[in-house]
Amino acid sequence: LTLQALELGAVDFIPKPSGDQRDGMLEKAAEIVEKVKHAARANVKRLDKIPTRKVQLGSSGYFSSGKIVAIGSSTGGVEAIQAVMTSLPATMPPILITQHMPESFTGAFADRLDKKMELKVFEATDGQRILPGQVYIAPGGRHLQLDRSGAHFVCRISDGDKVSVHKPSVDVLFESVARLGGKSVVAAILTGMGRDGAQGLLEIREAGGITLGQDEESSVVYGMPKAAFEAGAVMKQHSLSHMAQEIARACQEDAKRAVGA
Repeated sequence: LTLQALELGAVDFIPKPSGDQRDGMLEKAAEIVEKVKHAARANVKRLDKIPTRKVQLGSSGYFSSGKIVAIGSSTGGVEAIQAVMTSLPATMPPILITQHMPESFTGAFADRLDKKMELKVFEATDGQRILPGQVYIAPGGRHLQLDRSGAHFVCRISDGDKVSVHKPSVDVLFESVARLGGKSVVAAILTGMGRDGAQGLLEIREAGGITLGQDEESSVVYGMPKAAFEAGAVMKQHSLSHMAQEIARACQEDAKRAVGA
């Protein structure tokens, strides 16, 4: 029900506290206040008002070998990720996603996405091999990183401290793909409050990767994309309706040059 509400336009959610209700609510007080303030300023729109269209591939029809896509989002991200992912073809390079979401929600989120798109979607597991045509969602309450095992890239799941006030953290994912993927990375930072992902996206750009940001008009909360843009991490901003096409185009750039397109 929570995920359905988010898809229909709910700005955010707060899980019920476990254990003692009074102590649990006191612990969540700061989170509630922060989310209510951001919700009051949110650019609310329903999912059916977000135009989506299937990606049109370039003349070569191929994606560049070795590309890796990394996406980070928070408030409004459930709608944004679904809009982008349902527009992408099954032949995409592997996609790693960190969406700020608590434990027990990310598995259901991955299952819902998997039923709605051509790509195969998983809640990432430790040591899982990364393959084209597949999407890996960071599990709630843990960090997702890109790692290498022999000749292959794999998912690395860790239970460290919060980074940029979050676990999972977009910065953790982006910093790992910058370190191991370099210029083969295509990264996008989508709607969300705070500045998680700004530093990691800057490292991707400095490593030679392609970096994209969602624009203010189409963001539910223009916080994370704004912080990344102001830090110089974003090469170009796009509306949500064009983000899938731009991600796909960036993944085709080397392939187009290789065939003279």
